[in-house]
Amino acid sequence: MLVKDKISIERKKKGISTTQLAAMIGTTQGTVSRYETGSIKIIPVDMLRKIVESLECDFNEFVCDDPKYSLLASVPVDPSTLSDDDRRLLAWFHNLPDGYKLIVRQFWELPAINV
Repeated sequence: MLVKDKISIERKKKGISTTQLAAMIGTTQGTVSRYETGSIKIIPVDMLRKIVESLECDFNEFVCDDPKYSLLASVPVDPSTLSDDDRRLLAWFHNLPDGYKLIVRQFWELPAINV
């Protein structure tokens, strides 16, 4: 399920209006509505974290099914399978600020990781 749909579903489950969620995360009701309809294509990572926290959901579960965000989820990796180049690349990527990580993911249009 896409993140935009999960926001709406989880918000309604909790009995929270779009106006209330907007106040909880520090934005406008219109922005929350645009997140839910998908007219805002990419939700900034910091805002997505506020949404998930406000809805009292697990971040990894919330993003794991959506190709736009699934790489934000923590996925266990067996370190013994990584080459030295893989480790250097992961270390470089890991040290980027969240906004830059999202840009890199968008640029490469990375697919979801199915584990």
